[in-house]
Amino acid sequence: MEKGGVSNQPLVLRTDPAPAGKDEQLLHQRHDSEDFGPQGIPHQMSILISSWVFVWASFFLFMGFFCVHHLPNNEAGADVDPHGAMSAATAASLTNLAFHWSCILWTLGFVMLCHWLAMLPGPLDKVGFLGAVLKLLASIFFNMQPLSALLTYNGGNGLDWTNELGICLFHLGNMVSCWSMRGGVDWANLSSANNLPIFGMWCYTVATTFLVAADTLFYQGTTSHLGTADPTILGNSFLEFGQLFGSFMLFFGSCIYVHWASGGLSYCACFGHRAVCTFVQPHPDEYA
Repeated sequence: MEKGGVSNQPLVLRTDPAPAGKDEQLLHQRHDSEDFGPQGIPHQMSILISSWVFVWASFFLFMGFFCVHHLPNNEAGADVDPHGAMSAATAASLTNLAFHWSCILWTLGFVMLCHWLAMLPGPLDKVGFLGAVLKLLASIFFNMQPLSALLTYNGGNGLDWTNELGICLFHLGNMVSCWSMRGGVDWANLSSANNLPIFGMWCYTVATTFLVAADTLFYQGTTSHLGTADPTILGNSFLEFGQLFGSFMLFFGSCIYVHWASGGLSYCACFGHRAVCTFVQPHPDEYA
């Protein structure tokens, strides 16, 4: 490269002026600012955003189950609520919309998580990646029931087996993820931030344990494939507890991940993050 000229300079993500230096220093600057957060979390902004996606996914899941049990429904024979403010058809649409938003967000979150795991430094954690892929596959099946219900398939009930298969895959993925984290707990310092991803995954596994049991009960009691649908299934006390508690534990585990992923940053850093891409033009005399 000739003195006095600058061409093909690297595109560097930075938020402050670059000190003069050679290419190696510029690449090191890029590594520090883009790949690692203040507390050494690789690609921190990516995992923080995906953790927030999971928070909202679990929130909408909780609201969907709340609607199932506390809004009027045709299965229980209630055409209107006690106050006469909502029809069963309207309640069903709100319920399916809540579940549909939840499922879309689960899929988006697990796509981002798989990408983050693949981008981590060092060899790929194949077991951990398998767990994430299983949960991504589960989220795809989750989308089928509320979408088909919104399209009034099967009398507005949608595909009745996809949620059952999806939650089983989700639970299997969580167990695989727990296995990949085995031996990682710092028992001498339980408050260590390094323990938070493991605690969060434990919350996820407890959540899906209850959801598998509750959703299996719901599937067996409300589907028509056996010809023995039970219209009183929504009155089962364990069903309501299992679904609401399970979805709450997913929300709680997601909040743990947000707390961990925000290490050294604001919880909402991803919403206000503005990175400026600039072409770095070192002083010409530094290049021969």
